[in-house]
Amino acid sequence: MRTRSRAVAPLAAVLLLTACGDPDPLTATDEEVVAARDRATESMTAGLQALAGEFGAGTPLGTRVDTRCSAGTDNWKIHDRYRSTCSTSITTAFATDRDPQELLSDVAALDAFEDRLSDVGWGGAEWFVAGETGMPLDAYVLGLSGRPLPQLSGVRVYDGEGTSIGLSFHRADEPVPAPDPPLHPTEPYPAEGGGTQGTDWQDAWTGQTSWLLTGGGDAEIAQQPW
Repeated sequence: MRTRSRAVAPLAAVLLLTACGDPDPLTATDEEVVAARDRATESMTAGLQALAGEFGAGTPLGTRVDTRCSAGTDNWKIHDRYRSTCSTSITTAFATDRDPQELLSDVAALDAFEDRLSDVGWGGAEWFVAGETGMPLDAYVLGLSGRPLPQLSGVRVYDGEGTSIGLSFHRADEPVPAPDPPLHPTEPYPAEGGGTQGTDWQDAWTGQTSWLLTGGGDAEIAQQPW
């Protein structure tokens, strides 16, 4: 059973100190938030490309970045830890002709996969099983029965700070969902705002390969104290 490894560039949220008084909550366009978003996006994108490369995929079809900032509550009943926080998520997909399930045919293959991902800063792999909605399993649990592995439908890995990225495996003839609407700068977060950058992978999907690997990651990028 593998342990979560420390990433080369950990994505710990930036604690943004503020001057005295009551500063405005953070927004997705603040200079510090944009810089933290770019660092997180770069790290998660590199991790996802390494992840997809294990299944014979090349460059992503498109990568979309959504950044959200939300204000905390401070009253007689509720006192949130921070005045405001910001997080970012990326959504991407890759096309490949290689069957991920055939590449992960036994526990030895899962262990070798985890070793290679750990070398680039992502570990603690959790595996999703097709047709099951329960918790993901690690390689050790999957191998306990000694029987052939069930069909795997996806994988999630972590960096040393708890940020996760993952991919789901889909046959090319499965329906492709439409992209979500981009985040408006002020709605549905009127007090703080959000923002969307990048390209939806659906725009480039043509269905000409055997498998589609969809996924992404999430990271908390900024915390503003009271």
